[in-house]
Amino acid sequence: MELKQKKIMILALPLILALFILLWVNRPVNLGKELIVHVKPGWSFHKLADKLAEENMIHSRSFLVLISKISGGSKRLKTGVYKISDRLSIMDMIQVFTQGQIANRVFTIPEGYNMFQIASLLEEKTIMSSDTFLRLCHDKEILKKYNIKATSAEGFLFPDTYYVPYDIKPAEILSVILSNFFDRVDKRFLFRMKEKGYTLEKAITLASLVEWEAQMDFERPIIASVFINRLKKNLNLASCATVQYALGGHKERLLFRDLKKDSPYNTYIYKGLPPTPIANPGIKSILAVLYPAKVDYLYFVSMKNKRHYFSTTYREHLRAYKQYILDVN
Repeated sequence: MELKQKKIMILALPLILALFILLWVNRPVNLGKELIVHVKPGWSFHKLADKLAEENMIHSRSFLVLISKISGGSKRLKTGVYKISDRLSIMDMIQVFTQGQIANRVFTIPEGYNMFQIASLLEEKTIMSSDTFLRLCHDKEILKKYNIKATSAEGFLFPDTYYVPYDIKPAEILSVILSNFFDRVDKRFLFRMKEKGYTLEKAITLASLVEWEAQMDFERPIIASVFINRLKKNLNLASCATVQYALGGHKERLLFRDLKKDSPYNTYIYKGLPPTPIANPGIKSILAVLYPAKVDYLYFVSMKNKRHYFSTTYREHLRAYKQYILDVN
């Protein structure tokens, strides 16, 4: 028995040694490094192995090439941009590149952001330059493609979290955002807009005012009703939100001279809706416009606690303004 056991051990030693080497070479580098790798058409695992070895992402270039051939992965390398961590083993990396687990960039458009804020956000995340995004938002061919009857895509840049490939073109990113808008604002919404006598552009412009003014969800339908009531009575909307947009920025407190700025967006001076949306509203604000509260309010002022005081008469509104804005009791 002892002789037989010795023979088994002698035969097993090379296998054990080979397994040890396999595990040792396959182990992750594990220094906490990440790398963006653009696998281009015509690349082979030889080229990929050179790149990963050069960046110290793997222990053995030869082992990666060998395993890719044994597993058949060498024939399944997919082009694209990948985000690789050195915490992955060589075998795990081969799986990523053969299954086409393309890396994505992630960005979130908050509700109420206007296109200038979105442009700055995309530039900050190095997804595209601010100028490029704004140029695309005004591109007539893109607007025509989505049947947007406006001078820009403002209002139709749907607030959401987006995952886009690293190698996606800027125009394609805008298409993803606009397509998401029309996926979410579907035929049911469009039918309701028609019932209310709104064009898409008018409904979204109204919703953008609601989005900017409302901080509490339950107030959205009430604020929408205030704007709608004022439009019906041919009163100026007198929305500070539109003045902020006209000023091209945000001020903590508007001055009386700001309210006199001559701009078609200044609804203290010009009646009706502003020429375009002033922000990009979420679904809740759009629904508030389509299903407004049944109230007679014509005014509201901020109570500085994320809520508003609503009133039906100008006298009541002035009292509220003195109390909550001027702090005069």
